[in-house]
Amino acid sequence: GFAASLVAVTDNVNQSKSAKDPAEWLPPRTAARCTYAIQWVQVKFRWRLSIDGAERTRLSSLLSGSCGSRLTTVPARAI
Repeated sequence: GFAASLVAVTDNVNQSKSAKDPAEWLPPRTAARCTYAIQWVQVKFRWRLSIDGAERTRLSSLLSGSCGSRLTTVPARAI
């Protein structure tokens, strides 16, 4: 399995997120936002999913700004 595909959260956080992408929702805890953004990109890459313009803008801003230069692994592509 790929651990970043599923993250346990409380019911109220799950409800506030709903089906929103990072352009519309980020974790309420600021400290969790970088990890969330990195895992979001990893999942998109792994499953060959597209990223829309608003999503790309928000992720680029977050990952190049407050997240600094954190290293991460590139997951294997799913078939």
